[in-house]
Parts: sequence; C-alpha cells; structure tokens
Amino acid sequence: MTDAALVSAMADLAAEIRGLRADLAGRQRGRLSAADDAAMAALLPSLVAVVREKVFAVADLAAHAALDVGADMRIALVVAGGPRKVGKLLRRADGHTIAGYRVDRVGADRAGALWTITTETRETRTD
Repeated sequence: MTDAALVSAMADLAAEIRGLRADLAGRQRGRLSAADDAAMAALLPSLVAVVREKVFAVADLAAHAALDVGADMRIALVVAGGPRKVGKLLRRADGHTIAGYRVDRVGADRAGALWTITTETRETRTD
C-alpha cells in the first residue's frame, strides 16, 4: 500500500469515527433517566394546565409564573429547579411520551426553543 493510499484510508477511518461519535452523542441526548422521567411526570400536568396544546417557550412559563394567577406555575418551576432546568428537561424529553403526554420541540425563536405538549390518547381495539 502506498503512502497516499494509507493516508486516504486513515482519513476515511477518522471520518467514520467522527460519524459514529456524533450518532452516539445523539442517542445519549435522547435518553431519559429515571429521575428525568419522574420529574417530567410531576411537571407535565402543571405545564399542560397552563399551555394546553399551544406552542410555548420556557420564557413564557416564567412570565406566566410572575403573574398573580401563576402561583401553580411558580411552584412547579421552583420544584423543578427553575426555568433553565425545565428547559433542559424538555430538551431531554423531546420526542418522548411521559405519563400520557408527548413532548416535542417544534422550532425556535428569540425566546428560545418552542415546545408543544400533547395528550396521548390510546385507542383501544374492539375486534
């Protein structure tokens, strides 16, 4: 094997390793730990009560918590560790269904990531 062929093969191997590392990092980001699952299961009903199935940013939750009618959201954010922690939890929960609620990132704007939480309905078959 010539030096040029060896260099080319090594470059191909390095690119393959980078690709595998990126795939692995993506899979690890998508996992929910048992603690994350429990925290989201406790937090999601409060979030749904405020945002229903509308698109929202974590900044919207913090703004709602500051209102007089936002006491429940204020408590939920404090228990979850604050808005930043809620944002990180949502990021890890993206695409997952937890306690009957599906969390999805639908975009981003100046306020940050935009989220929806939908209620998963289970259809029962009657055949």
